[in-house]
Amino acid sequence: MGISGIDLDLVDGSLQGEETESVAGRNVKVLVIGLDGATLDIIRPLAEAGRLPTFRRFMEEGTWGVLQSTVPPVTPPAWASFMTGKNPGKHGVFDMICVGADKEVLWPNATWVQGKTLWDLIGERGMRVGVIDIPMTFPPTPVNGYMVAGMFTPSQESEFTYPATLQTDLLKEIGSYPMERELVGSFAAGDILGGLRSVCDHTEKRKQAALYLLRKYDVDFFAVVFRGPDVIQHYGFRYTDEEYRRERPHETAMYHKMIDQYYEVLDGVVAELLDAVGDGTTAVIMSDHGAGPVKRCFHVNKWLHNEGFLALKPWPSVATLRLHVRWAAIRAALDKLGLAAVGRALPARLGDVRLPFPRLRRDRTQIVNWSRTRAFANVVSSPIKITINTPSLGKRGKQVGREERERLRREIIEGLRSLRDPATGEPVISQVWVPEDIYTGPLAHKAPDITFLTTDHKFRCQVLPYARALITEPDEERLGMHRMEGVLMMRGPAIRSGFELAEAQIVDLAPTVLHLLEMEIPSDMDGAVLTGALREEYAARHPERWSVAKEEPAGEADTAREVFSQEERRRIKRDLGELGYLG
Repeated sequence: MGISGIDLDLVDGSLQGEETESVAGRNVKVLVIGLDGATLDIIRPLAEAGRLPTFRRFMEEGTWGVLQSTVPPVTPPAWASFMTGKNPGKHGVFDMICVGADKEVLWPNATWVQGKTLWDLIGERGMRVGVIDIPMTFPPTPVNGYMVAGMFTPSQESEFTYPATLQTDLLKEIGSYPMERELVGSFAAGDILGGLRSVCDHTEKRKQAALYLLRKYDVDFFAVVFRGPDVIQHYGFRYTDEEYRRERPHETAMYHKMIDQYYEVLDGVVAELLDAVGDGTTAVIMSDHGAGPVKRCFHVNKWLHNEGFLALKPWPSVATLRLHVRWAAIRAALDKLGLAAVGRALPARLGDVRLPFPRLRRDRTQIVNWSRTRAFANVVSSPIKITINTPSLGKRGKQVGREERERLRREIIEGLRSLRDPATGEPVISQVWVPEDIYTGPLAHKAPDITFLTTDHKFRCQVLPYARALITEPDEERLGMHRMEGVLMMRGPAIRSGFELAEAQIVDLAPTVLHLLEMEIPSDMDGAVLTGALREEYAARHPERWSVAKEEPAGEADTAREVFSQEERRRIKRDLGELGYLG
């Protein structure tokens, strides 16, 4: 039978137990609403001003506070920690990219995440799950219920649901199901208004999908993620920058409220989802990290080059350079001249104009002289990590012994801590870690040698070493970037009312959800049950139960593999670059 049948065998990839629209959503025990990149810096003042009534009610009737992200606060490791309750040393996800067994670069996908997820554990207990749009779930995996894969799904032509028959059912019900390309494409082309439309359409389609599935199929646990906050903030925080506002007054006048306005849209979305579940449901609103504006840029590999850690090939051997006329730059120039209307009238495809100049090789790794390089910041992905160049990195490896490696780590860390912004005199780097400080587990050896965060997260780190200075003003896009401080709000029969939670980590959510479902918690989870959020009478009646989990030997848990075609990898790289993730 088709997807709407009753009592179908999950071995055949079908859903079971369809409920009527008036019943199914009311049986959800735990509802998780993920708002990618959401921050209390925006939610709290808007809620207090009465502009976010749903969030305000949630804070008054439940428990809320800051949710600390992973180190670093990057999408793949953060969501992997949410779904496993473990640190990256156990689940194996450290960044936007990873290197496979044969040294090739792999882009984010579900095979990176090692060990059992929250929905695996819930399903093993015979409870049913619904999972929609959570990053790091493509390709979708079998669950006791259904899954719609999230960020990094290549296209609507990809198989992005489990069971597979759910895909056409979903498309029949809500029409199109836009992916990441549709979410960021207009913004990247400089079409801000088009970008806003795309984000709102993306949000609306996710809401429609969530409500349709909530009302149709009976599940115990339901989770849905909205990517909109992250994208809006990447492109919208520029309008909080005074210099940007002065330089582009017409553009700023139109768009400076777009982040606040989008949160008002989200407030309505959350209200509809809460209406679809019963009073007995425990609802959780959370984000994987926070966000904020960028004030300055720190060119990490230029610093490493200046300090003698990184060697470059002579400029002539770098070979080619191409000038790409950016649509955002065209609009900015016209705005300065008081011709913003002209910029809005020009076709967006002007952003694709390319002039035939010599071209810098696209593979950034080719500008590095690896035989003479001792350390480098990732030349492909987020450059807030530094790696010592060793033989384990393949042909690039330089023979660096253990003692020299430790000496290099100490020398680099001391240099980072002493670095000052010449414009203000303040430290550029606020925190620096080596892997053993923050990661434990069988995959901790995959971590980079040094991870750091900049002061107040206001420096965007960039990787190309040919910068005019170590510290510069942001580029014309002034993309917002991530912060450690995400959002957590909880409300339900077991949750305290009007209580601000002092400390919560993203790894705490998995054990807390399992506890709310009255399940045993595996002992290898790094998170803790958020007992401070629970009513005393509930906590007294429901003591925590932890089960002994089998520890995996070091090096035997890594199953990360490539799942994308060459064209899909190219699209993912482009999308991540346009959001500012690739330095």
